[in-house]
Amino acid sequence: MKHLRLFEEFTKIGPASDSEVNDKSTNFDDLIDWIQEIYEWSYVEQEGPNRIRFDWAEGDVSFWLNDDMTGEGELPFAIKRKVLDKGITMYE
Repeated sequence: MKHLRLFEEFTKIGPASDSEVNDKSTNFDDLIDWIQEIYEWSYVEQEGPNRIRFDWAEGDVSFWLNDDMTGEGELPFAIKRKVLDKGITMYE
């Protein structure tokens, strides 16, 4: 009986709603737009559905942003604090 009760509680939770999934995507898209607006990048390229690359310093330096709010590479000093304040965790 305990397993049945646990199963019933689990099924009440249900899968993520479309609005929850779309909200995550919208937030990532909004973040990309914002980052593109605050700096003049050399090049910006989508690298799959959940990763984007921002090139700067004439394309010699790159920053990658993932939809799980992680980033890799280097950010320009002029915007680094602003971007990190958005909750992005950087990995070296």
